[in-house]
Amino acid sequence: AHLKFELTPQQAEHNLETILQRLKHQAPELDIVIQTMNVGWDAPNGNRSASVRPQLSDYYAVYQQVARRHGLQLINHRTTWETLKADKPATFQMKVPDGSHPTAEASLEITWPAIQSWLEVSPNESKHTA
Repeated sequence: AHLKFELTPQQAEHNLETILQRLKHQAPELDIVIQTMNVGWDAPNGNRSASVRPQLSDYYAVYQQVARRHGLQLINHRTTWETLKADKPATFQMKVPDGSHPTAEASLEITWPAIQSWLEVSPNESKHTA
């Protein structure tokens, strides 16, 4: 999604489809999980993490569409991060201090519960979207 890569959402979708085809061909028994992660903000470090990813929601929509099309598990952390950013911006900024990457503690607090929940589902049960 970063502007410097000059990659459109359509190109990202093609790349993701290629990755999935190769994974399924080489290891058809894999459980593939697609995740959306946090949103960014323009931290005072000058990276402009949100500004340089103006179409991030479009890229996340691609991941959601591809997961749905292939019947893959989607763990959508994005909504949790967006809610935190909207409701408690100072807390969000402390948890994503560089504007792009959550701290290790924030990852454990925000993203790990959904991953752990997915991991705890029996292979014979239907997996859920977090």
